[in-house]
Amino acid sequence: AKTIGTDDSHAELKFERGDNSVRVVRAPTEGATAPHNLKQGLAERSILAKTIAFTPPCHVVIEVTTTEIAPQKASPMALRIVVLNACTPETDRSTHYFWASARDYQRDDKELDAVLMRITTDAFNEDKDILEAQQQCIGLDPATPTVNMQGDWGGVQARRMVGALLEREAAAGARRPRRNNPAAAPVAAE
Repeated sequence: AKTIGTDDSHAELKFERGDNSVRVVRAPTEGATAPHNLKQGLAERSILAKTIAFTPPCHVVIEVTTTEIAPQKASPMALRIVVLNACTPETDRSTHYFWASARDYQRDDKELDAVLMRITTDAFNEDKDILEAQQQCIGLDPATPTVNMQGDWGGVQARRMVGALLEREAAAGARRPRRNNPAAAPVAAE
């Protein structure tokens, strides 16, 4: 991505799967401070920590904490952003995607609001372009197997979790007797 953050592609990933959640933790990684964080006064180097949590049906919370490396300071500055994501399927090939972002610093700074809104929107649009391209490729041959990388573990587990929930829901629906609902009965033509 060319918009947010710095390259943390070499970060160690830890994965957790519970009954109703999937968590991916990117171990804190030292690196160059992102340009937009430099503007908030962070030092040139910082430690970036990320946690991504999924809960069904499709809620994702991303917590990002950037802590400057500033040995000369008694209290190094740390900035935290939380991004909330919610997706609602529209069709079998499209989804409505809702997101919001909150931060724990400079909350009254309207100029910073605009900057973060712009760079976050740019990042989501990059993701959107990739997701649309992936969907086009899947549409060409849905039987083609998916190739997953280590970093895909969270998404794979989330899809498996939702798939199992859908299977249980379908099985429960098949076992449940239909109720006699006069309001749902067809109206006879006169």
